[in-house]
Amino acid sequence: MSTHHSVAATVLLGTALLLPGCQLLNLSQLAAFDSAQATESLTLTQAPHLAGASADPELLNRYTFVPDIENWYPILYENRDFAQLETFIQQSLQREQSDELASAYLSRLYLDLGEPPAHADKTPSAADQQQFDYSMRVLDQWSAAYPDSHIPYLIRGRLLINQAWEYRSESLASRVSPEAWAPFRELLQQAQIELETAAELNPQDPNVWAALLVAARGLGQPEAVWQDDYDRGLAANPDHLELWGMKAMSLSPQWQDSEARLLAFGQEADRRSQSGNQPMLGLITLFIHREIDGDRPAHLQQPDVWGQVEAIYARIFAAYPDHLRMRYYYAYDAAMAKQWSVAAEQFEIIGDRWTSGTPWRSLEHFHTGRTAAFYEQATDAYEQQRYLQAEELALQAIDLMPVTGAYLILGVVQAAYYGNMPGVIEYAEQALANNPTPAEQQYAADLIRQAEAHLLPQ
Repeated sequence: MSTHHSVAATVLLGTALLLPGCQLLNLSQLAAFDSAQATESLTLTQAPHLAGASADPELLNRYTFVPDIENWYPILYENRDFAQLETFIQQSLQREQSDELASAYLSRLYLDLGEPPAHADKTPSAADQQQFDYSMRVLDQWSAAYPDSHIPYLIRGRLLINQAWEYRSESLASRVSPEAWAPFRELLQQAQIELETAAELNPQDPNVWAALLVAARGLGQPEAVWQDDYDRGLAANPDHLELWGMKAMSLSPQWQDSEARLLAFGQEADRRSQSGNQPMLGLITLFIHREIDGDRPAHLQQPDVWGQVEAIYARIFAAYPDHLRMRYYYAYDAAMAKQWSVAAEQFEIIGDRWTSGTPWRSLEHFHTGRTAAFYEQATDAYEQQRYLQAEELALQAIDLMPVTGAYLILGVVQAAYYGNMPGVIEYAEQALANNPTPAEQQYAADLIRQAEAHLLPQ
């Protein structure tokens, strides 16, 4: 006979009788997972070659970093092996239209090489300027060694764009200091010159046109200008992910356009993705839904929106079942949509691995989201009186992070399922030792008080 069959009827009814007035808290209330602070970007907010960095040594020990394009950064800026980069990039460009994964990899490579490592905090300093100057000198040497190559001009343009945004910051235009505007515009104008040279040398690299679109947008140039850049990029590769992504950003409400137009562009990308058998192009539609969800929370939770999101990921994984990075994206979008079982499934596939180029803003952010998926499911399972499942999920959450609410779930399961009052007290005490909020502290104290009352001789 199961242990819980022998306990008193009041305990079998769960914490409704054991703990009158107590309610389980949501993870967002425990400050363990804040979806509103999630990164809303197609690319990393920090340089990919910094993506393995973490302030928490325990996380670094737990996770295995899966490298992507990070090895190319020292090849350029430390070894100055221009020949190796020339060979690889030229070979990649030959597959630009036939291999969407190779195309996306090359875009990430350009982005990484054009992002100085000292700029992850978006706070300009003397060290940042020294790093920028050094990077520009290395690229000058590349141009001298390969005068007909467009590649160093493209990377220089990217560096100048990033340097411009260091001066401007990512604040709203109304909050940018007046003295920041002059260097911002000057650097973007310099970037345009470098990128136009790259376009003259090789107009068949769509990454050049994507970067020109970024510079034009930053300078506030008319849509006709950046639309021309977009059209010329499409001539090089009509399914270029970065190019479509840059236009999507240009159509976003923050750049004075409308949500309706942005959504229409997302549907256009989805249709193109399906008709052209380019499943990765569906990332544009996902990005747009993610962007809107950031401004209008719960957008991703709408049934029609989430249905489209699932369909896009289904096509991606049908074509690329081992695509690890897309598992991070799917987990992220599922978490934003509060589709916790879907998120948990992706987290289980990912396991203790971390990589660059994901929408999670850091390893800590990813780890917290992973914990959230198990905790939220534990809460749902408990509320539906699926106590053993709630216990298993709460233990999985605690294995990742000592979430106070998970200890409280384990405590009430000890009462509701096992009738184990010492177990209730043990888990409640662990909750109290885990820096609880005032509400959690009161909840744990009530658990202990009522469990001790059950242990008194009747």
